[in-house]
Amino acid sequence: MPTSKPILQLLERTRPGLIVIDGDGGWREAALLPATFVHADAPATASALTERLGGSVRRGRWTADWVDAERAVTRAMNAWLASLREPFEGAAFAALAASLPDGAVLWAGNSMPVRDLDAWLPSTPRAITVRSNRGANGIDGVVSTALGSSAVAAAPVALVVGDVSFLHDLNALLAAKLHDLSATIVLVNNDGGGIFSFLPQAQPGTPEGSGLPEHYEELFGTPHGVDVAPIVTALGGEHRLVTDADVGAAIEDSLGRPGVQVLEVRTDRARNVELHRDLARATARALVAGNA
Repeated sequence: MPTSKPILQLLERTRPGLIVIDGDGGWREAALLPATFVHADAPATASALTERLGGSVRRGRWTADWVDAERAVTRAMNAWLASLREPFEGAAFAALAASLPDGAVLWAGNSMPVRDLDAWLPSTPRAITVRSNRGANGIDGVVSTALGSSAVAAAPVALVVGDVSFLHDLNALLAAKLHDLSATIVLVNNDGGGIFSFLPQAQPGTPEGSGLPEHYEELFGTPHGVDVAPIVTALGGEHRLVTDADVGAAIEDSLGRPGVQVLEVRTDRARNVELHRDLARATARALVAGNA
């Protein structure tokens, strides 16, 4: 089942006919939507269907509508990002897509990084391997896993990670120093758990007596105020504080260099929510205009 929340919400809202191909004889449909289960090997089934259908399938209006919508949203997103003059947490993935070479490995931390990857990493003709490590509570060992993959990767490895996950796995930098590992780490530092700012507990009007949002920062925001620069340097990495204007150039310069390059982008959690909602409105307008 896709882990993308928007896809899951779309399936729950539209309730389409759902066919699940499961070669292990299990029940891999976490949404519990009505489904037909085909107990067969998925790749073999897809190949057999393609061969059976041959050239009989033609693109119809439904496919064209989706392609048109995708193009309209892409244009709106690119224009919105180009007009922005402040840090935005999704910008790193657009910059990485333009810079990563064939064979590169791109890791995304959990919470907001993997969601921004979902929205901002465009299609590219280059063969980029995209990975994510869930870990305990979404933060355990993310940096270590990405650096571990750099030990065997034949091309540059990049990781986009939040500050809480990064601080939780600082000892990974020492391992990288001891084993001569190299990677580009884009550290999105919003001084806490940014994803919770999108959730109901951050909003006013929570149920009486819940303790929120009065205690939101203490329980969910968890600001730490840590300056990571001296820590990164002490553990053998290179640190660079980058802005929205030079994040792309900094990524380009860091890829393939020996050692761990930490590019820190500082953002504001509350402002990040506003920017994501502004972007959602811009894409909605683009879709409406395209259907007019």
